[in-house]
Amino acid sequence: MEISQTSEKSSSSSSSKLCKDVSVCQKVKTLQELEKTTWKGLDVDQVGKIGKGLDIQPKLSDPLLKATKESSSEKPPLIVFNPVTECQLVKDPLMFSAFTKGNFNQSKDLLYRVYKTEGKLVRSILELAGFSYTDSHDWNLLWLGCPPQLFFYDGLYEHQKINHFPNSYEITRKDRMSVHLKAMQIKHGIENYNFFPDTYVIPDEYTEFYTKFYSEKATQWIVKPCNSSQGKGIFMLDSLASLPTIDGCVVSKYIHNPLLINDLKFDMRIYVLVTSYDPLKIYIYDEGLARFASEPYSASNRASKFSFLTNYSINKKNDKFVQNQDSHQDNVGHKWSISALFKTLEAFSIDTSLLQSKIYDLIIKTIIAVEPTVTQTAKKLSIGRNNCFDLLGFDVIIDSNLKPWLLEVNLSPSLATEAPIDLHIKSNLIADTLNLVGVRYYDRKKECMNKLRARIRARKNQTRQTENKLKNDKPSMNKKDTISFSKYKLSINDLIDEASRIGHFVRIYPCEGCEIYDKFFNIQRSSNKTLLAFIMSHITIEEEGKDNENPMMEAEVEKKPIEKDRNKLVITGDDILIEYLSRVHHACKSVTLEKMKSEWKLALDKFVNHYIWINISSPITSNLTLSQRLELRIHEMKERRKISEAGSKDFLNFQSQRHMIVRGFSALQLENMLKSSSKSLAKEIMSCLFFDNNGILSEIIKWMASMSIKKTKKPKRVYRQGSMTSEDFEKSKKNKQNSEKYPRSTSFIMKALQARMRYFIYRPKTSHAEPDESDNLE
Repeated sequence: MEISQTSEKSSSSSSSKLCKDVSVCQKVKTLQELEKTTWKGLDVDQVGKIGKGLDIQPKLSDPLLKATKESSSEKPPLIVFNPVTECQLVKDPLMFSAFTKGNFNQSKDLLYRVYKTEGKLVRSILELAGFSYTDSHDWNLLWLGCPPQLFFYDGLYEHQKINHFPNSYEITRKDRMSVHLKAMQIKHGIENYNFFPDTYVIPDEYTEFYTKFYSEKATQWIVKPCNSSQGKGIFMLDSLASLPTIDGCVVSKYIHNPLLINDLKFDMRIYVLVTSYDPLKIYIYDEGLARFASEPYSASNRASKFSFLTNYSINKKNDKFVQNQDSHQDNVGHKWSISALFKTLEAFSIDTSLLQSKIYDLIIKTIIAVEPTVTQTAKKLSIGRNNCFDLLGFDVIIDSNLKPWLLEVNLSPSLATEAPIDLHIKSNLIADTLNLVGVRYYDRKKECMNKLRARIRARKNQTRQTENKLKNDKPSMNKKDTISFSKYKLSINDLIDEASRIGHFVRIYPCEGCEIYDKFFNIQRSSNKTLLAFIMSHITIEEEGKDNENPMMEAEVEKKPIEKDRNKLVITGDDILIEYLSRVHHACKSVTLEKMKSEWKLALDKFVNHYIWINISSPITSNLTLSQRLELRIHEMKERRKISEAGSKDFLNFQSQRHMIVRGFSALQLENMLKSSSKSLAKEIMSCLFFDNNGILSEIIKWMASMSIKKTKKPKRVYRQGSMTSEDFEKSKKNKQNSEKYPRSTSFIMKALQARMRYFIYRPKTSHAEPDESDNLE
């Protein structure tokens, strides 16, 4: 099938031409309608569509996390990255002399390193944000242009970032990708993993390919090196004699019926970001590239490489190649944007939602295929949950039946900016990637202890690796998987933080409906189930409505949404305040009223006696202590919470879930939520619990920590010769004399034996010598 933007243009290929004809468009609609009835994939309208374009302001794709503040108040501040323009690109490459020790300023807070890549675009964005280059291991960000060596992961700080996971090359090498995908095909059925062409690894699978080659003589085959890029070494196979059997390569069935636009073959470069493998988190970028061949398509084996290869590095050498001149004209020339491509497809009645759902499907299944390998290596190296990320380039081609095929996955997709459209898309891509993964400042001196802990954890993990592998390979199916929000609260906070910085990315895993991919995991991980349960439970912290009856609440449960959806769990401002006051009450009991500071007592007294309580509760008797009055206010708030939700179903279940989630927040996170209240009356009463923007709970915790440090342990008695008492000195002297008088140590006996042996060896020889009595060692 071919799409032509000009109705007068004639087709030179064997594909049927698709013009703006009602009958042809109706056939396309009928074909896709039939596929919709049997297709089981993600709903892109719910998850989020790509191809909207970078000019559209990104919106939070997940409404559940829309009103939630970033839960990183205890972490170092984030660094904000922005795309660069042509004039802001660095002009000079890193010189060889720059790779010498000491050629960086160690006092700099922000350091980066690039390794085996020129990385001009990455360097430009980093240096615009205030980074400086270093060649040491003391960087904030390491950007690799090759598969990483394992020593890079040794003793990483918590806030150091590497742009590759260990073993992620298992899907970026063509031979390894084939091995993993074919293994999944055998395990889960070819109907679930039929999105990549039939592929054989040479020379390992030469016998199988030999049989296939002669049994299907009409099939065209294409040969590719195992670990190359930019279209190097690719050719159409004429005979087995031209197949290299010494050097490694892969042979794939050629997609002979590609979808054409203006008679030209094209493929898509789709950018995928993986921020974690345990739990698995996959994002897809809204924009990408559509790369066209520079000559009309021909299925002949003797056709020009400019007609069947879509690689930009090859086609730009053709005289017929048209370069992009304006990033806003992204449908002109032989390189388009993904958004321009989808607009063209939609103009010819192609359902891009179904097409995108299939693309999401092949991306998720491909990454799941190597998830066990990457996770196992990361645990063995004791890598932190936020130390690594992978920005991958998926090459996808669409055939005439509107089926997407995975060609290959690029570990380090090209970041060259030879055309305006390249700079516009890739500059935004890198900036959004760095913002989403969250590069932070960090104190290098304080983080030194983390390196030691990481090395200790790595050694322990190495000793237990075999046992863990056996346990993971044979999971118990009798035990029910339990979901614990408190156990994975850090991962939930990471998910919330990434949702607030998502930019032009769309999260395709985890998301609503992704449970259909559970069966493809080799190990059913509790972390994946917990994040999905968190998303599906509709947990949110909503802003306060105008008509709330209780002015104390920062957020309230709206009555209409509850009537529509009884399963929606909402965390309100009362829940946050109750949890915070409960912790304050517990801290006051630990400190005792006698040791409490006077300013703390005044603040709590002002809070419990605030005039707002007069309208909603009974007055407190004066004979109660401050701790008892605070406990009474907490009890009153809990009772009002029960009354407000008395009519809702599963109240006890919701209450336990809400309590479990709120307990997972730290003191600083609770205080930030309380301070973010938008109502003036709520702010007024909350101000009683804060001193110079610091909450009373944080102040008490800091005070308790400082007091525990001041408590010194009882020093052990150490005897030194210069500080001995006269009695100890005489006793030591007497012991020494006894040891000299009775030298019965092993060392003394050994010396005596050695001396006697020397006597026997070196004494003068005499004839008929009789043994002397002294020779008896007894």
